[in-house]
Amino acid sequence: MNTPATIAISIKSICASIYARTAIRHTLDPNRPPMLTQPMQPALEQLICSTFTTLCLETGASPAARDEDILSTTIHLVPQVNTAAIRAAFERIISLRLLAEAYASVDRAYSTQMNTFADTSLAAVKSFTTTAAPHPRKTPHIF
Repeated sequence: MNTPATIAISIKSICASIYARTAIRHTLDPNRPPMLTQPMQPALEQLICSTFTTLCLETGASPAARDEDILSTTIHLVPQVNTAAIRAAFERIISLRLLAEAYASVDRAYSTQMNTFADTSLAAVKSFTTTAAPHPRKTPHIF
């Protein structure tokens, strides 16, 4: 049995996460590419929306229409899964994928690392969705 859950994600929250990650990275090594900052937010918002839609397709979730700063989706989860954890995982995957795309041409190793982290998180989310469960097999019976 599956449990439909609605998950709401704040675009501004994801932007803040991205700004924080790039600030930490730049602080640790200022010779790296520059930080992503507030003036880049309109571009980030567009990428966040497209990444969110792709993530919904990969997890079998149904995205709803965008409402200002909120992206929401309905996803079918196995019973007793904490929807707050799934929301946090969605936010993490979106920010990691966006960073991977942003750094792809300037820091290939970092981009690859972000994609790896995103794929690991995506596999965890898929393990809690019923739409990603394997289809039942037909078992032949010989009489």
